[in-house]
Amino acid sequence: MKIYILLIWLFSSFSQSVFCQNEPDFKNQGEYELYQAKMFFEKNYKKQNYERFKGKVKKVGNIFEFGSRGFTLNDSNAQLEILLEQGILYPQIIFGEWVENSNIFQDIMESKTPLISNFRELKTLTNTYQVRKFRSWLFHSKRMNPDVYLMELTNESATEFTPLENFMKGAKLTFIKYAWTNI
Repeated sequence: MKIYILLIWLFSSFSQSVFCQNEPDFKNQGEYELYQAKMFFEKNYKKQNYERFKGKVKKVGNIFEFGSRGFTLNDSNAQLEILLEQGILYPQIIFGEWVENSNIFQDIMESKTPLISNFRELKTLTNTYQVRKFRSWLFHSKRMNPDVYLMELTNESATEFTPLENFMKGAKLTFIKYAWTNI
């Protein structure tokens, strides 16, 4: 009987260490999302270089138009407005060009000007003054929940005294990727 109890104890100990994830305890949703972002960057990061938008950025109310596509800005966010006005972040990076009357699927599933909001710097994931990481939510008109995009901006001339707005004006987009859908 002692052997069976010992075997059951060993099996349960082994199965917990193998089959259970070893995530830390989180005090709130924010800590959990920060952990997810950290893991995402560790697994998916590959430095990229995106050109700034070459056309004219047109602002009409809270909509920023970039040729055939645009972003609708949901909340007032000075940093996000800088990225959009400077053409550092634009919808063609994520979606490609909008092709008029191309197919019914595009017209049904995609919005020409999706809503972008909740732009935040992930300060604990930033190691240097020249590189900063951010997250943003992207709402599509036909979907209930927003997609979370993680991005990295690089400004080679930034120092520890460079204000965030100035950092962004001189930055280039060096990483952006869909991370998950918020539920």
